[in-house]
Amino acid sequence: MSFAEIRSKVGHIKRYGQVMLALLHREELHRRRNPMEAVVLMMEPVFLIATLTTLWMFIGRKSGSVLASTPVLFYSTGLFIVYFFIFISRRMRRAVEPPARRFPIERRLDHIITHIVIRVFDYAILSVPLFGMIYVFFDRNAAPYDMGSVVGAVLAVTSLGFGWGIANMALGQRFWLWTRIAPVLNRSLLIFSGVFFLPDFLAPGVRDILSWNPMLHAVALFRRGFYPGYPELVLNTTYLAATTFLAILGGLVVERTMRKSEVG
Repeated sequence: MSFAEIRSKVGHIKRYGQVMLALLHREELHRRRNPMEAVVLMMEPVFLIATLTTLWMFIGRKSGSVLASTPVLFYSTGLFIVYFFIFISRRMRRAVEPPARRFPIERRLDHIITHIVIRVFDYAILSVPLFGMIYVFFDRNAAPYDMGSVVGAVLAVTSLGFGWGIANMALGQRFWLWTRIAPVLNRSLLIFSGVFFLPDFLAPGVRDILSWNPMLHAVALFRRGFYPGYPELVLNTTYLAATTFLAILGGLVVERTMRKSEVG
């Protein structure tokens, strides 16, 4: 490769970086004009965590349940990572709708990436006060002891949300009913992803069926970063990595197919 070719590629990368920064800046300006939008979107998991915490304070402590020592952190870690997936994958269609002003070289995928970056940034900010308050008032385990597991789970869920979000966007544009089905499927993850129970303690048959859900492994990996002795009978990081790769590949294929169909 000649020096001119290298210089040309570096120039393309530089221009792409400038476009992405401009898109992020435009999104940030929009959020400043509508500051409550992101807050409202993140209130649902916070409300559920607060409700479960209140119930535990008035019921759980008196009942002496098995989870009485760490139920707040247990439920919070499950709800946080599942809603992180929902938060990334939903409303992606709005992210690619033609805005009032477009840059000449920006693409649909650029808006999707911008959408994901902003959502990751939102939840990173939310995690600080959420787990900080749990650490101060309830459980010292709220300070992660294994950041590798936490970061790995976040990256996996980001990839899964990317692929699932694009698939929902494509199906929603072609089938109106899918826009009503997808939210129900997303909420079902709260039941089938081990948010409120330990899947390792279930019957082997039920455990094997649930283990096909990649979010079950993501929740277990995320919790492993907080609990040194968290059971890992169900957790399969190889399966989780494979499904995240397939999610990214599937999302990119769907995005390219949609773009070609629109051009055609």
